[in-house]
Amino acid sequence: MIESNQRIEAALAQLGAEYEPPLGWEARVLAATRARRPWWWYAMPGFAVTALAVCAVALWPTAALPALALSVEVQHPAPVRGREGQVGDTVRITATGGDGERAIWVYRDEQQLVLRCPGASSCAASPSGIQVDFVPRQVGTYTIVALTGQRLPLPAGAYDNDTAAARRAGIMFREDKLTVR
Repeated sequence: MIESNQRIEAALAQLGAEYEPPLGWEARVLAATRARRPWWWYAMPGFAVTALAVCAVALWPTAALPALALSVEVQHPAPVRGREGQVGDTVRITATGGDGERAIWVYRDEQQLVLRCPGASSCAASPSGIQVDFVPRQVGTYTIVALTGQRLPLPAGAYDNDTAAARRAGIMFREDKLTVR
C-alpha cells in the first residue's frame, strides 16, 4: 500500500507536466502586457521645464531704464523775472536718461529747425547725456525736443514732420517751449 500510494503521488505529480510553462514565462507575460507609453510621455518633463523657463523670463523683473529728462535753463546777463528769454541770452539745453542715442532739436515757431545736436558746434555728448548751448537770434516761440532711441531719424526741418517720423520709429521724446522776446 505504501508502494501504491507513492506510485499514485508520482503519477499525480506528473499529471499536466506537458502543460507546464517554460522558465521565465512570468517576466515575458508582464513585459508584453505592460502599457507602452507614447514618445511624448517621456518628453513631458522637458516641455514642463521649457514652459517654466519661458514664464520666468517673461515675468522676471527687468531694471527700468531711467526716463528721458529735458532741462532748459535760460542764462540772462542781468537778473530777470520769469522764464522767458531775450534775444542774445544763452539757453543751456540738457537731455539725460533714456536708452541708446540722444539728440536735441530746436524749432522756431514750430516751422524752422534752428539747431540740431549732435551737429551744432556747442554740442557735447557724454555717456549720461547730451548738452548744447543755444543763443536765440530772433523773437518767437522755440520748441525744444529731446529724443532717445536706437536709431534716431534725421530731422528734415519741419517740426510736425520730424516729430511724426520719430513717433513712427518708436522714438521716445520730450518737449519744452521757450518764449523769446
